[in-house]
Amino acid sequence: MEYCARSSAIAAGGALGALLRFAAFAAISNELLAMLFCNVAGSFVLAATKEFRKSLHPNFENLVSAGFCGGLSIFASFSKYSVLALQVGDYAIFIFNTAANFTFCALSILAAEMIVEKIRQTRDEEWKKKHPILAFARKSARTLLGMLGGQNGENGDGQK
Repeated sequence: MEYCARSSAIAAGGALGALLRFAAFAAISNELLAMLFCNVAGSFVLAATKEFRKSLHPNFENLVSAGFCGGLSIFASFSKYSVLALQVGDYAIFIFNTAANFTFCALSILAAEMIVEKIRQTRDEEWKKKHPILAFARKSARTLLGMLGGQNGENGDGQK
């Protein structure tokens, strides 16, 4: 049953990602720019999903990461356009396409990580204000567990 739920989530996400990719290519007349948009958007969404994964249902994570981002981002098209540019001797397009995809995808991943971290910090600060006794107890327990487990006060997943 779990396999069926995971497969369904991936299929639904893939359909949504493919539809967004189709819409992007319809809206952006330049195929290289449409592809760049899809790859950057897919990188951002994937990075944000991975950052939020601790609080997401596994099937939702599959829907977004394997499904939606798989349907949206287009490494095969990126490769095809890059090779075509080389074959016709358009080295400037090859260099621009390669550099733009890698640079903007990497920057979108960094942006997603920073945004999610800011959201997480804001959420944690609000929770601490609403529940000061629980926040103190949680911090004390994590510190104690860290001392016992040798994890420098971390809770096992790298967060204090």
